[in-house]
Amino acid sequence: ADAVVSEETVDVEIPAAVQTRQIVFDIGGGATLSSKWPSSKIYEPGALPLFALQYLRLPYFGEVVTDKVRVFTLYPSFNYVQERDSSDASYLAGIPDRDFALELGPGAAVRIGAFRGWAEMRYALTGHNGFVGDFGVQYATSPIDRLQIAIGPRVGLASDNYMEAYFGVPNSATALSAYDPDGGFKDVGFTVDASYRISEQVRIVGRGGYRHFVGDALDSPITKAGNDQEFSIGLGLTYRFG
Repeated sequence: ADAVVSEETVDVEIPAAVQTRQIVFDIGGGATLSSKWPSSKIYEPGALPLFALQYLRLPYFGEVVTDKVRVFTLYPSFNYVQERDSSDASYLAGIPDRDFALELGPGAAVRIGAFRGWAEMRYALTGHNGFVGDFGVQYATSPIDRLQIAIGPRVGLASDNYMEAYFGVPNSATALSAYDPDGGFKDVGFTVDASYRISEQVRIVGRGGYRHFVGDALDSPITKAGNDQEFSIGLGLTYRFG
């Protein structure tokens, strides 16, 4: 369900030759396997867009990103959730279909040594039209040359609109009892991010995650009939432009 685009979880050294440029960024894509919609038993492949800003020089502001360890970073974040049809599962009978959701918003990260704390907030332009937030901590390490790995716990929360869209059950439902969830914490889990540098320009990027629903999301009849935990994996390539 998630294809989050953000800055890389570990710092990348920018060669002196490219620091004369105004901007350096990695862009690419790949494929992901994740649940079709929150609490779904159905897993489907999808696209994994990737973007990481590595270096940016702005007039009067100086260098926003450098080859030194970045203590504070701002970055874009977005996510998509596939559509949910009442025909996807028998227990969804009588529940309105949900359109494809595109979520956009900002993210921020603080790096202290090998630890990185991050937080993201997104608003859905389509689909549920609600707010979704995620925050967590990761530990970054480089066990072998060119390979960088970051892993750590995360927590998810959502507004009333999101919760009602994916975990609410209206009176029109024929297989499940009516249920009206409130916004708040919706899941806990962990994330794993990996990057292997093939060359100065090309990288293989891997991404995985696990979540277990909590609170009103866990208590939903939709979750009880579907799945109270889910995972996602993704793999892609990025190319560095300057």
